[in-house]
Amino acid sequence: MNEELEAMSRTCVAIHNRQESVMPICRAKFTCLSAAETTIGGGKSSWSYRFNPVYSSDPAHENKKFWDATPGGLLEMNSVRQQSFTVGAEYYIDFTPAS
Repeated sequence: MNEELEAMSRTCVAIHNRQESVMPICRAKFTCLSAAETTIGGGKSSWSYRFNPVYSSDPAHENKKFWDATPGGLLEMNSVRQQSFTVGAEYYIDFTPAS
């Protein structure tokens, strides 16, 4: 694991513990669990995706470091772009302040 990734993990832990008043960038790593297509008005489709945090019990694996920083969660999102994510694939998710 490189120093940048370790720093991001520490940042996530600090945010979780509310030790910082301003939310800095936080990187999480999630696995796409499901993808479902839904027909919406006008014959168009929308895709719904569900993600869970990655896991590994191997201390040398990158996923173990992410699990230690973000051990729980569920991300659900919809997209009008066809096949935006692949079920079973892992994705980095970056959180940054909007303002």
